[in-house]
Amino acid sequence: MSLPPDFEKFKGEIFSHKQDRNDYYYKSYQYAKSSFRSIKDMNPKYVLYPKATDDDDFDDIYLALNYAKKNKLKIAIRTGGHQYTGASSTDRNNLQLDLADTYKKFEWNDDKTILEIGISYSLDEFARKLKEAGRFLPSGQCEYVGLGGHVQTGGYGQLARGFGLLTDYVTEIRIISYDETEQDYKAKWIKKGDELFRAVIGGSPGNFGIITHVKFMVLKDSDYPNSRGFFAVCKYDPKNFKTFLDIKLETVGEDDFDYCVSVLSDSGIEDEENALDKDPSYDETYNQQRYTNKGNKNVIWPTIIIIHAYHYRNYDEQTSPIKKIKDVTTEWNIVTDTNEHVEVSQLVRNWIMLIRREFQLQYIKRGYVSNWEAGKLIDTEWSAWVTNRINIAICKKLKVSAQFKYFGGEESEFYKKGEENKDTTSLSWRKMNFGITIDIFFEKDNFHLASEWQRENDKCISVINPIFSDEDIHKYKELCELRNKYDPDKIFIPNDFCVGVKYEAPIKVLKDILDKNSEKFEHMLKHEDFDSLEEQIFKLVAENDTLRRENTEVKAENSLPEEFGDDRVEDEWVDEDDDVSLC
Repeated sequence: MSLPPDFEKFKGEIFSHKQDRNDYYYKSYQYAKSSFRSIKDMNPKYVLYPKATDDDDFDDIYLALNYAKKNKLKIAIRTGGHQYTGASSTDRNNLQLDLADTYKKFEWNDDKTILEIGISYSLDEFARKLKEAGRFLPSGQCEYVGLGGHVQTGGYGQLARGFGLLTDYVTEIRIISYDETEQDYKAKWIKKGDELFRAVIGGSPGNFGIITHVKFMVLKDSDYPNSRGFFAVCKYDPKNFKTFLDIKLETVGEDDFDYCVSVLSDSGIEDEENALDKDPSYDETYNQQRYTNKGNKNVIWPTIIIIHAYHYRNYDEQTSPIKKIKDVTTEWNIVTDTNEHVEVSQLVRNWIMLIRREFQLQYIKRGYVSNWEAGKLIDTEWSAWVTNRINIAICKKLKVSAQFKYFGGEESEFYKKGEENKDTTSLSWRKMNFGITIDIFFEKDNFHLASEWQRENDKCISVINPIFSDEDIHKYKELCELRNKYDPDKIFIPNDFCVGVKYEAPIKVLKDILDKNSEKFEHMLKHEDFDSLEEQIFKLVAENDTLRRENTEVKAENSLPEEFGDDRVEDEWVDEDDDVSLC
C-alpha cells in the first residue's frame, strides 16, 4: 500500500480500506459494529498500530498527531474497542489509533504499593498480574476491555461498595496533550489535583489527549485475611430470581458487603458440532480469529442466574446475607464458597467474565442509575416488575444480559471515595444507590420486538428525558473549556460522543425555544441572572437534541429491510396473586 510521505518513518502497522478488505475490516473492528455499522460510519481512513521500542518512545504517535494536524483530521483512540456505541472509532475521513499492544510496562516500587503500568493491557491481564503479586484493585467485568479507556471512565464493578472505583486509586497519568509552553502536543505526567487530571478522569475517554501510562496505589491481599466470597450459578427460575432481588432490597444497609444479581439467557447453541457447521456471523468471524475462549470455540450454557456476594473484613456465617442467598435453592453450581478464606484478588478474578461478549448478535443496551432508597423500591414492588420484564424478554426469544448492583449506604466506599475525590475527578453520580444494566440481544427479525421491550422499560422507569448532564451543566462547561485548552487543534473530537462537540441547533429550534420561554428569559435578563439564563438555554437545546436523536432512531427503524419484521411486545403484567412462572 502506498502511504503518505508523512508516515515513511512510522515503525508500526498501518491499514487502509484500499488494502485487502479482510485485513482492513478485521483491524477496524469495533464491538459496536454488530449493531451500528449500518447507520454509523466506523471505517477510519487509516487504522494505525504504533510501535514503541521502549515506554518512552512516542515517535509513531507524534507522526500521527502531526499528520492529523496538517490535514485537519481527527483521531479516535482505543485499547480494547469495547465502547458500546462505537465511540472508540471514527469515520472514513479520520484516523484510528490502536494502542492495544504498544505500551506494556509493568513496574512496582520497592514494597509493591505503587504500580506504574502501560495502558496496553486487558482487564483480565491486569487482574492476573496483580494477583501474582498478592495485590488487587476494583475493576470492571469484561475480560477484553482495555485499561486505557477503563481508567478514564470509572472502572465500575462488583467491589464498588467495598473499595470504590478503579479510578479512585489513580495517582498519576502520562498523557500526550497540547503543551502551551512548547506550543505542541507533548507527553507529560499529570498528578491528582491537576486540572487536566480532573478532566481526564470522568470527562470523556480520549477527548483530552492520548494516555500511555498510569500510576496506581494498589491494595494488598494480606490486609484482608477474613475475606470470603460466594460465586455461584443456578438455572433461571422466576420465583428464585425475584427472591434474590428481594434479598438485595432487604440487605442494602449491610456494611462490608457487595452483592450483584445477574441473569443471562441461554447461549443459543445446542451443541458444538452443530455450531461448527453454521456459517459464522460477522462478529463470530472476528472473535474466532482473535480470541479462542481458551481453546473452546463455543461456550454453551442454559438461561442462568449468576450470584456474586462478597465480604472483605468481617464475615460471620450466621449473620451474613449469604446464608439467605444460599437457602433460596439447592441446585447450585458453586465456583467459590464461603467455607474458607478467599483472597480478594481471586474475588476480582471471579468477577471477570472470560468471553468477549455474551452473544454474537445485535443489541440494544440500557444503563440506569438511581438514588431511590430500598424502602421505596419495596413499596413499588420493584422486584416483581423486574422479574416480569425479564420473563417477557425470555418468552419472546430475546437474549437478556442484565445486572442489578447496589452501590449505596453510609459505609459504602463508592460513596465515601466519591466525596474524597469530587474535586479531583469529573465523575458524576457517585451518590447513586442502585446501578442496573439491561442489555437485550436479538436476531435481526426481532429488531422491533427488542426496541419496544427496551422502550417499555424506559417508560416504566420514568426515563422522560435521559440527559446525564442535566445536573452537571457547569461541570460540562468547565470540561469544554479544558478540552479546548489541551486540544486547540480539535484533533480529539472524532465523533459526536465527545465533550465539546458543537451541536448547531437550527434557527427554527432556537426561535421556538425563545418564543415558548420569553417571559422566563426576560425575568432573568432583568435581574442580570446570566448564568441561569445560559444554563436554561443550554438545557432546552440539549433536550431538543435528545428528541432529534430519538426521531432519528425511529427513522432508522422504519428504513430497515423488510426481513427485520414488525413484531411488537404485548406486555402482560404478572399479578401478585398469580403463580410467578416462566412462559
